[in-house]
Amino acid sequence: MAAPTITEQPLSLNSLARPGKVTLSCRADAGADSLQFYWYKTDGANPTEQLNGAYTIGKLSVVTVDVTAFTYVRCRALNYQTGESTWSNTASILLPTSPPQRNVMSNATTYLSEAALPSIFYTAFVQGDYAINFQWFRRPTPISGEIPIVTPTSSGNPVPSGGGTYKNVMTSLQLLDAYFSDPTQEFFVRATAQVGDGSYQSADFTPITVEIKAPTITAQPSSLTINKPGAVTLTIAATGYGNHYQWRDSNGISVGTDSPSFTSPVLLSSTTYTCTVRNMAGTVTSNNATVTVNIPHPTITEQSASPIALTQPSAITLYVVPHPDSYITSYQWFEGLSGDTSRPIASATKNIYSTQTISSSTHFWCQIYGETQSNHFNSAVIAVNLAVAAPAITVEPESFVLLESGSVQLSVAATGYGLAFQWFEGFSGDTSTPVAGKNESTFITPTLSATTSYWCRISNAGGSANSETATVTLPGTLTYNARKLYMDI
Repeated sequence: MAAPTITEQPLSLNSLARPGKVTLSCRADAGADSLQFYWYKTDGANPTEQLNGAYTIGKLSVVTVDVTAFTYVRCRALNYQTGESTWSNTASILLPTSPPQRNVMSNATTYLSEAALPSIFYTAFVQGDYAINFQWFRRPTPISGEIPIVTPTSSGNPVPSGGGTYKNVMTSLQLLDAYFSDPTQEFFVRATAQVGDGSYQSADFTPITVEIKAPTITAQPSSLTINKPGAVTLTIAATGYGNHYQWRDSNGISVGTDSPSFTSPVLLSSTTYTCTVRNMAGTVTSNNATVTVNIPHPTITEQSASPIALTQPSAITLYVVPHPDSYITSYQWFEGLSGDTSRPIASATKNIYSTQTISSSTHFWCQIYGETQSNHFNSAVIAVNLAVAAPAITVEPESFVLLESGSVQLSVAATGYGLAFQWFEGFSGDTSTPVAGKNESTFITPTLSATTSYWCRISNAGGSANSETATVTLPGTLTYNARKLYMDI
C-alpha cells in the first residue's frame, strides 16, 4: 500500500477557439487499493473551486469543465485504503491573448477620380468567437454609425501559434461629402476585442489616406459647323469627384448651367466656347470648341412668270420659292423695277403676295432677307401688262316703224371691260348731236312726231365701237339710211 501514482496527466489546451465546455482526463495507479478522484479549478497553484460531475472508470477519471476565461485545473487521486493522495500537474485552458490583427485593407492611399465616393474597408482576424467592435476615425475625430460585417473564415488566414483558427471580421465606411473639408483626408479603424482573461484590447490599424484628385479632361468639347443659324449642344467628360462645370463664350461671358453639357442659343455667327472643370482639388480648362456658322446667301428657285398679261383690271397673286438650303427671315415686296426700294408694299412680307386690283400696267419684285437686312437677295422684276380689249358689239339696236307719234326703247349689247355708252341722234358716226344723260345700254327715246335716227358709241380703255343706226320711222316721212333712201307710203 502506497500513495497513488499519476500515470496519465490531464492535458493543457492553449488554443481554445471559443468559451465553452472542455473534457479532461486523469489516470492513476494504487496497486490493489481503491482510488477516488477529485477535480479542482486553481489559481495556478492552489485550489479555488471543486468541480462536480466527474466520473471514474477503474483507474481513469473524466471531468467536464465550463471555460469562460483562462482556467487552471488539477486532479487529486486518493488511495481510499491508506488516505494518501497525489496531485496531477496543472492543466491550463487558454483563450486568445492577443488583440485583433489586420490582414486586409483598402489601398493605403486611395485616389478618387471617379464621379461617386466609394467605400473603404478593413478586414481583421481574431482568434476565438469573441465579439470584435470597430470604431472608424476621420483623424482625429470618431465617426459614428458604421457597423462591421462578419465574413466567413478564409483558407488564407494565418494559423494561431497554439493551433486552432482565426475568423475574419470586416468593416467598411461609405465616404460622404461631409468628410471632405480638404481634398486629402486620413481614415483609420480602432478594433477592440475581448481576450482570454476577460479584458479588452484594442489595435489601431494602419491609416488609409483618401485624396480627391483634381479633374482631368478625358473628352474635349468638339468644334462644329452648321449651315444655318441654330442651337448646338457641346459636351465634355472629365474624371474627378465633386466636379463643377462653367461654360464661357468667346467674350468670356458665363453661359449654360453647372453641367458637362451645354446647349447654345440660336447662333447667327461663329462663336467659340470653353469649359472650366473644377473641384476642391483643382481646376482644368478645356480646349476651344468653335461653332462655325456658314449661312448661305438667301436665294430662290422659282418666282412668278413675267410678264403677266391682263385684259381687264384685276387682282393677281405673285410668289417666290426660297431655296431649301437658304436661311430666310423675312420678305418684302415692292412696286417698281427690281432694286427700287422706294415703294414698299405694306404688309406684303411673305413669299406669296396677293395684290389689290391692278388698273394699269406696273412692275413688282421681292427682296428676300437672310440673318441680317444687309444679307438679302432681289428677285427679278415681274411685269404686269394691262391691255383692255376694245368693246365688241354683240347686239345692234333695232329700227322701228310707228303709226303715230310716240317713243320707243332702243338697246345695244357688247362685250368688254369698263364699258361706257353714249347715244347720239343721227346716223352712225355722227357725233354732233349727243343725247344728254343717255349713257346706258338701253335708251328710251322722247316722243317722236317725225322719223328720227339714233346710234350708240361704246367705249372703254381699250377703244370704242359704233353701233349701226336705228331709225324710228313715222308714216309720210322720208327716211335716209346709210344704206338706202326710201318713202314710206
